[in-house]
Amino acid sequence: LTTRWSQVSGPGTASFSTPALTRTAARFDTPGTYVLRLTVSDSEHSRYDEMTVNIAENLAPVADAGADQTVVLPNALQLAGSATDDGPVSNLRFVWEKVSGPGEVTFGDINAAATSATFSQTGYYVLRLTVRDGQFSHSDEVGATVSGNRPPSVSAYYSPSPLSLPDRANLNGTISDDGSPAGAVVTGTWSKISGPGDVLFGDIHAVDTTAGFTAPGSYVLQLSADDTQYSASATTTVTVQERLNAGPAVDAGPDQFIIQPGVLVTLDG
Repeated sequence: LTTRWSQVSGPGTASFSTPALTRTAARFDTPGTYVLRLTVSDSEHSRYDEMTVNIAENLAPVADAGADQTVVLPNALQLAGSATDDGPVSNLRFVWEKVSGPGEVTFGDINAAATSATFSQTGYYVLRLTVRDGQFSHSDEVGATVSGNRPPSVSAYYSPSPLSLPDRANLNGTISDDGSPAGAVVTGTWSKISGPGDVLFGDIHAVDTTAGFTAPGSYVLQLSADDTQYSASATTTVTVQERLNAGPAVDAGPDQFIIQPGVLVTLDG
């Protein structure tokens, strides 16, 4: 008794693992409807039976990034992404990315459909969710309006180094802010945190100013900024040296030649 599988019809090619076995497997290279035949023969007769196999075409998944949202800093935005597919959703792969926006975006889990996003500053952002099924991909975007207020950003430096009394230090700072609250004016203030003597600031509220010191030593100076809601600060350490005493300078004047003893000689030292 012999058996054999064969293809009767179909839009592509059916490949059998072991055509001579009644129990085998087949692979199809094109979606569509196939008719397969199993033929059984003995030494005198043969019979066959046929079966129909429908191979569905793989469709691209459909991503849904969710509805546009608003969030107030410093809260995180909760993203509710999802996807549909003609296969198991568990086989899909997700990835989030920033498309546009004024600041940095940090995702809680960049590969999770439902995750969180935090923002470095206010503004309007567009985020994209892409889903892949191994063959096809699809993307959807969501808008995020981020409002609120972040503390100012502050830095502080000084020159020259080393500094010797009675020289003054040149203090240089930077203050940047996100512009919130609306209409608020950011104020900067220099102050002494520690040090052995007094510090005399040229303009305590100027970002770039000078400072004088009454005693040598190490001083920690602070530049703080306040936007009426939040404040931030930065420090710089100034090392002040006492000016070394090099001793007096002496000049006896030029050498002189006198030919007559008893003459009064003028010394110009």
